[in-house]
Amino acid sequence: MMRVLMVILSYRLLAVIPVVMLFAVSVALVLLQWSPVPIIEVMGGLRLSDAEWLQRALAANVLFLGICSWPFWLMTVIAAAIQSTPRWSADVEPARLKGVLGGLALASVVGWALVLPFTQPEQIRRYRIDRAFAEGRVAEALDEMSWHERSDYPPLWRLPPPRGAWAGPGSGAHAAGAGSHGPPAAC
Repeated sequence: MMRVLMVILSYRLLAVIPVVMLFAVSVALVLLQWSPVPIIEVMGGLRLSDAEWLQRALAANVLFLGICSWPFWLMTVIAAAIQSTPRWSADVEPARLKGVLGGLALASVVGWALVLPFTQPEQIRRYRIDRAFAEGRVAEALDEMSWHERSDYPPLWRLPPPRGAWAGPGSGAHAAGAGSHGPPAAC
């Protein structure tokens, strides 16, 4: 993005950096508003998995650095706007370029759509297992898992829940009594 502004608008590097950084920090702060960082878990000291802890720590660091640096980037953008005079310097014919860029965009989307299913087999396996458990197909999920090593799944993926959590309503199994000996206690 910096190079585009430098070439098309004839900005100097020191004038471009604050513009790009202000945009990036603003986008990060807005997106953090929708990120799943439950305050009760964080403030309550609940135990988190490594993946959840990493996600919370990263979100907190980005939020802190973004809030602290945003005024600085705003001031430098104002200073750059005062000192710089952008001028359009792209010498292209928009009508001719429009068809070429549209074709390139379409080819890119189609090409990546064909490649995407083969790029992350770990995520595909994780999705199949999670879906099988959610739909109650426990035997199928366990069979699928038995054919693969732990390293064939995403590194921070939590394995499915313990047996008591598999059963749906009305199945007779529950978290405390699943696998216990004898008939279930009468209510």
